[in-house]
Amino acid sequence: MPRYPHFDIEKVETLRDALYERIRGRAGHSLAVEGFVQSILELLPGGATYGTVFESISYLIIRPPTDRELWELSWRLAGNLPALRKGIPVRPWCNRESNGWMPLQIVRAVRTVCPYPPGTGKIRWDGYRYWFRVLAGPACPELLSWVWPHHVTRAVARKLGYTAPFRKYPFTSGAQLVLLRFLGEVGGAEDARNLYPVVCPPAMLKWNRDNVIRRRLHIDPCPNGWTHPCQKCAVGYLECPGAVHRHTYEYRRCPVCGNERAVFDPERPDKLDCWHCAKAPPDIAAGRRSRQCGE
Repeated sequence: MPRYPHFDIEKVETLRDALYERIRGRAGHSLAVEGFVQSILELLPGGATYGTVFESISYLIIRPPTDRELWELSWRLAGNLPALRKGIPVRPWCNRESNGWMPLQIVRAVRTVCPYPPGTGKIRWDGYRYWFRVLAGPACPELLSWVWPHHVTRAVARKLGYTAPFRKYPFTSGAQLVLLRFLGEVGGAEDARNLYPVVCPPAMLKWNRDNVIRRRLHIDPCPNGWTHPCQKCAVGYLECPGAVHRHTYEYRRCPVCGNERAVFDPERPDKLDCWHCAKAPPDIAAGRRSRQCGE
């Protein structure tokens, strides 16, 4: 079995949070470079030099950094400590760089049309578009996205901690992959669209089950005492680790279907249709009818 790089995600997150707390007050202000670099070096474990850190933050000198840029910088430095110790600056990632195995976490899933290979004249509607956060490595903390058809989500789910439907951790929906962690080979845009297969070391598999899957399948009780499936819950995972979307859904009138108390996902602020309208977009419905008619 090939060897894969080891990442201690908990240590990365702890160092990221400490760095961000130290530098977040610089948002919106021109940087005093020497003091800024020294404040970072004070928190980094030994091995990184002033010059390496300076090269890593030099892109922020031209204008006052935003709070988001400082958050991403903190995560990038924390997730690339081995490179800093070797004297390699870590700058914002460009997807033209060489491939590498990096830890990823699925942070969002949306059902979508997933086409067959060109020339077949067919479509399938059982795909999901996933968004993946890079937790460490050169691409940290980029957000990547690509589509997996449902047969791929089933195969990936088995690797990440789920089981067959009749066993202890049954997998029933592509949305259940949200929040799970694994190793993926990240490279150029062409690779990113086709990321598969994936690797889930034993430590990540245990983390997935202990922190996400057991709560999502009600093996660990729901904190609200509810019994409905987590993928049908309005609560977001910022409030409950069993949820399959980030923010808790909001209720208001839908201008598309006219429902006075329709459900809206705050992650889709540009969309006018509610959650129920979005579940069956016209292209998916049309594809279903064509296939049923044998066309």
